[in-house]
Amino acid sequence: MDDLSIKKYFSPGVNDVIIVKLTGYVDHSNSRQVEHVISEILNSGKIKIIFDFSELVYMSSAGWGVFVGEIKTVREKGGDIKLASMTAEVSEVYQILEFFHIIDDYASINDALKSFGKNSEPDKSNGKEKDLTDSDEEPISKLLELTGVEPHMGEKPQKSNDVLVQESAANKSEKVDEEIKKKPARVYKAPKIKRRLPAKLSTQTVNVARLPLNEKIKRIISENPLISILQIQKQLKDNKYGSTQIGFLKLYGTLKTLNLNTKEKRYRYYRSV
Repeated sequence: MDDLSIKKYFSPGVNDVIIVKLTGYVDHSNSRQVEHVISEILNSGKIKIIFDFSELVYMSSAGWGVFVGEIKTVREKGGDIKLASMTAEVSEVYQILEFFHIIDDYASINDALKSFGKNSEPDKSNGKEKDLTDSDEEPISKLLELTGVEPHMGEKPQKSNDVLVQESAANKSEKVDEEIKKKPARVYKAPKIKRRLPAKLSTQTVNVARLPLNEKIKRIISENPLISILQIQKQLKDNKYGSTQIGFLKLYGTLKTLNLNTKEKRYRYYRSV
């Protein structure tokens, strides 16, 4: 596998943004180099970083893990990490792992620079920090819109059956009206129906750790339909789910087989349970 080459430089006329160009491959053997570069930049006082992926051939899950681990630290300092000029191979994994919820990518270095603002100066007006958890989750209102389910906004009061019957009787002849009045009112009693609780509300004790992988995934989604692939992977590692270890790509393939590989699909499944 080719060696990893890392180059740092400033963009002309912009001295508060550092551009880092990665060339070659990033895997478990050299991902620490990327982590070290980010630490060096932060120690130098710079908090705005653009990674140029135009010559990056491959990024493993270990490499992506570095960005996920470091971006929160950068944002806590008031800065951010942007990705630019991503190759098709790298972009495919980026999309599969749904990292677009965490790190923004841009078609070019110039587009990434513009995202920092015209003057590219840190905004200290309100002192608010960008929270990683906020960017990892889609608002439920958006998913409701995508799935075609409108939020309940209240309904126009409808006339009761008694009122409708009275209005109908008033339009009939007096004879028919008298006959209706003479008849005793019938009281309707609805039959008792024993409702079965859905799976997500079932109180039956189940040893989740012994369930097949597919059932573990479905149970996780039934408890949180807006969960991301990374969060599903993390929950599977919990003792509750038998400390199940599964790689990003394998988990995505399993979700695709179950037709649960997007948040919209996972939310529709949740609605159907």
